[in-house]
Order: sequence, then structure tokens, then C-alpha cells
Amino acid sequence: MYCNECGRQFEGNFCPNCGSVAQNAYSTQPQAQTDFNDQYSDRDWLVTLLLSIILGGYGAHRFYCGKIGTGIIWLLTGGCFLVGYIVDLVTIAQGNFKDINGKIVRRESRFR
Repeated sequence: MYCNECGRQFEGNFCPNCGSVAQNAYSTQPQAQTDFNDQYSDRDWLVTLLLSIILGGYGAHRFYCGKIGTGIIWLLTGGCFLVGYIVDLVTIAQGNFKDINGKIVRRESRFR
């Protein structure tokens, strides 16, 4: 049987690769494997953070990540009256900020 999480073939009730519990004992088709890096943005985390710190009230970090619509809102409202600016700053610092495609702008360098 094939694991529903990682797509690897295994026998028994648990996948030895990822530890997933077998959901369907009769599954014989492998699930499509997704690339691990597909969930991460190509945008640089440090650039996003610095833009947020320096020009966050103007939405520069949102323009950089492709969020043009909300970038314009940030520009016109001063970062949604600084509340949105603070929320974005904390979200970016934690490494949970997403770009226009819903991919996480991660802290780790992709060049390591």
C-alpha cells in the first residue's frame, strides 16, 4: 500500500518514512508527491522583514510579496492605522507571512 502523506510504499498500519497511519488499507495507487519547496516563496525573508520595519506603514513589504491590492490599502491607510502594520511585522518575524501565491516567506536561506 502507499502512504497518503509521503507517497512511499509500505506494509502494515504505519508508514516507516513519515509515521502516518494507514487510512485506506486497499489503496494501491501512489499519491502524487509534492515537492517540499513548493510551499515556500521565492521572496527573501530578510528583505521582507526590513521593508516591513522601515516602510511597513506604506505597505512596501506587501508590494514586494506581490500583494498589490492590500499594498495600496496599506499605503492609503498608513498600514491600516498601524494595526495591520504591527500584525504584519509580527507575522513576518515569526516566519508565517505568505506571498501572493499563499506560499510562506521562510526564514531559512534557500542557498544553504
